[in-house]
Amino acid sequence: MAFVIRSWHANNQADNKGRYVSIEGRQAGLIPWFLALIGIDPTVRMSVYSDKFTFELGSISGMNRRIIPLAKISSTFYGYSKPWKEAFALCLTSVGLGIAISGIEGFFAFILLFAISLAYYVLNKELALAVVEDSGFSSTIEFKRSVIENQSIDENQAEKVVMIINALVERRLNADQTREILESGLGKACSNCNEIMADDGNYCETCGSQSV
Repeated sequence: MAFVIRSWHANNQADNKGRYVSIEGRQAGLIPWFLALIGIDPTVRMSVYSDKFTFELGSISGMNRRIIPLAKISSTFYGYSKPWKEAFALCLTSVGLGIAISGIEGFFAFILLFAISLAYYVLNKELALAVVEDSGFSSTIEFKRSVIENQSIDENQAEKVVMIINALVERRLNADQTREILESGLGKACSNCNEIMADDGNYCETCGSQSV
């Protein structure tokens, strides 16, 4: 099911709730839009913090939320698809109708259906964004352009989300590895740059400083 985007935030700096990525979508249509205003429409939410990833899928009957440590994320991906077959079929229909109906009426029928086919192609382009856990489970959000909320998200913005998540995962893994080394006594932190150096060494290969 493809959702339309209600809100989208993706930045290298966290917002006031600590989220680097925050995406919220709802089902398409006027009725789902109205129901979303009163909080009973099926929605999807994806949020990324400095230490965890959350994926929430809600409906009238309830809600399901997954909370995954960033260190347990194995990969991320995005992609898109366009309904060219459906749009092409509408385009052919407009040509056939224009030929079948003679005169000015046929011309306007052709223009109307041709415009509808173009609008269908543009408005129904679907983007997919997914986060895959170490277990193999994939949390995926599929979305398309929202006319009511005036939200149009392209593949460049989806790629930005993937880059932010990957950077946060790498930072989390490095932090966990550093903590494990320090706790095991196999290394010590440089007093100048805080990077790991040999426990019996006085020279930091990262910043070049020497400890006495």
